[in-house]
Amino acid sequence: KLGIDPPAASKEYDTGRGFVTFPEDGSEPIILPYRAGSAGLGIEHSELVASIRQTAIDHDGVTYLPGARAEEIVGQTLTYSLKRHAGPYAMVADRIVGADGRGSFSRKALGLEDTSITCARMAGLLLDDTEVPFQGYGHVFLGGPGPMLCYRILPDKVRLILDVPMRYSRGPKGRETWLWEAFSPALPESLRPAFRRALAAGGLQWAKANVRRRASMGRRGFALVGDAVGHYHPLTAAGMSLGFGDALELAESPSFQQYRLRRQRATRVPEMLAVALYEVFT
Repeated sequence: KLGIDPPAASKEYDTGRGFVTFPEDGSEPIILPYRAGSAGLGIEHSELVASIRQTAIDHDGVTYLPGARAEEIVGQTLTYSLKRHAGPYAMVADRIVGADGRGSFSRKALGLEDTSITCARMAGLLLDDTEVPFQGYGHVFLGGPGPMLCYRILPDKVRLILDVPMRYSRGPKGRETWLWEAFSPALPESLRPAFRRALAAGGLQWAKANVRRRASMGRRGFALVGDAVGHYHPLTAAGMSLGFGDALELAESPSFQQYRLRRQRATRVPEMLAVALYEVFT
């Protein structure tokens, strides 16, 4: 809709067909293709961000300030600092948009409480030179201590994310060994050698899986979008879709009130489904 082409690398492999769930009882995988005419995208996050950011920078109406940091927002006045520059600086804007993610400064400036809850920790790995059972699909593997999400992000690389319950969040000694013993039985045999190699290489990346309801969308003149509004477990694949939807609706709505009402109406069911889906998977 915005005319942004996906990063060139994503055209070198099959991606975005839908999801496949592998039940923990060993029964046949459940294939959930996207409807005709719809497609997703499996790509390294930084590549996607860089592509969209460059499109914004190239727009005539955009001034991009790399390294800027918001310091204070009072009314419609934004105070910010710049790396290696004397400051602070201030500007007045008719509309401020807080698109600053889960640790949102904008929420703090609006006086909103941090209602985020940590439900698990995620361990991420890159698997090299391996095939996935269903090309072009995201895979959800059940049967381990927590569910696993797996999808291709480059022609020769697959992202594997392990959902580690909080009771194991600090991890036992020999964490890589424990992850192998606990999660590998739930993986297809074709993925296990690459999983073992990745663990041995020490490439684990950890992140918290936080959940926060989409209860506030800001105020007139200061709107929130995306994860700054609320967020769900990444396994449910709702975050970016809701964020893009927020941005498009805000751009097209004649007022903040219309934006808030339309997005509350449009996102309530996806919100409930995301929570229910994660509960089913765990």
